[in-house]
Amino acid sequence: MDYKKKIFFVVFISVYIYLFFGFLLHTSLKQEVLGKYSFKYALGLLIFVFLFPFLIAIFKYCFTVSKLKLKTKKITVTPQRKILLLLFISCSFFLISKSFIFNAINHKEKAFPYSLGMKNFHPFLQSKLLPDNNTDNQELHINSESFRYDEITKEKSSDTYRIFVMGGSTVENATVSYEQNLVRLLEKKIQQKYKDKKIQVINAGNSGYTSEHSLIQYLFHVRDFDPDMIILWQGINDMYYSCDTIATIGSYRDDYSHYLGVVWPLVRSYYDPKPVISVNIQGVDIATNLFSTILYSDIRNYISDIKINADKPKYITIKDFPSIRSFERNMTYFTKIVQMDGIKLVLASQPYLYRTDLPNSKNWIVGSACGEKKHLYPDNASLVAGIESFNAVSEKISKEYGVSFVDIESHIPKTSTYFVDDVHFTKKGNEKVADIIFGFLTENNILPWQL
Repeated sequence: MDYKKKIFFVVFISVYIYLFFGFLLHTSLKQEVLGKYSFKYALGLLIFVFLFPFLIAIFKYCFTVSKLKLKTKKITVTPQRKILLLLFISCSFFLISKSFIFNAINHKEKAFPYSLGMKNFHPFLQSKLLPDNNTDNQELHINSESFRYDEITKEKSSDTYRIFVMGGSTVENATVSYEQNLVRLLEKKIQQKYKDKKIQVINAGNSGYTSEHSLIQYLFHVRDFDPDMIILWQGINDMYYSCDTIATIGSYRDDYSHYLGVVWPLVRSYYDPKPVISVNIQGVDIATNLFSTILYSDIRNYISDIKINADKPKYITIKDFPSIRSFERNMTYFTKIVQMDGIKLVLASQPYLYRTDLPNSKNWIVGSACGEKKHLYPDNASLVAGIESFNAVSEKISKEYGVSFVDIESHIPKTSTYFVDDVHFTKKGNEKVADIIFGFLTENNILPWQL
């Protein structure tokens, strides 16, 4: 191997090793293999390792002169031609299989199981789920009416008892499959106990929805499906709306118009200055995302943590979450309207993981939102007191208007066995909440045929 070939060989080996360790020093969101990688990512690493000897052989072959004999004609294939041919084959392979390759190494790992676009935009609800979102994850099971449920019609048969469960992402629970979701589990439990009844329990939860969203959603969508019962819990998203975050415009307003919610990335992308000339090459975009989000992410995150810890987060006590007043107004209107429609209403408390005996953390969903802009994070005592005040309002309204109230919060242990973060449930958490609601409905004779 001559001098130039040796240089190319050393560069090739160095780049390959650099990329391998870059991919190796990354932690997947789903840590299924060795407590570090997702199955798809681990598969990508194995492919990367096993390809190495084949690529070395190809590299060596490319730097030799080959002679091919086709019938009576001899063709000399120079290294230059081999390299051009290899580049052509590599580009063709990339174009054909880039989706598989980059999905295999999990280049688009998402903290959330679906993405929102302009199709999801709703002028009054900000966003709604669509069957299109099932392409991100078939387990979402979104029907054409934007519910996590089978296809249904607005009209129901006379022997059908229809329950809607409404709320934010803790009702939607998109991080678990449809069959593992608490609403689906609740339907199965009721149907199994009352086999002679036709039961529908429909998940109308949506990420980011507040009490105001639920009020609009009920008035102009859920109401049309002739529900017999509504189960609703809210609180955490309303509490979130008290904060001054990167998704707010101006100071707090009691109609929540200061908060752009789930559509703020769309608004920002529309109004942000755009380059005069913009070229979007999908392959380049994928590669850019790959290198910026995955390569040596463990080291980059470690360095980032060192920088952040050098300027330690400051925790403050928040005594007033102003959205509590809007929350009470919205929940009161919701209760009055549902009662006026002659529909059974069950209010519930918002479950949460916050505990005052845990260390203060800026990584809580609500905590980070309330502190990210000014780097002043609410302490755990503030978060507990805050969400408890919202739960107290829900219970107060239930007593004032004579509706049922199930205290989910006090019956679900505040541990990682049941929570994946502040308020979202694990598989066991979904099972536990379904048990709590089912027990409440059956033990208190809430269902009409029990009377």
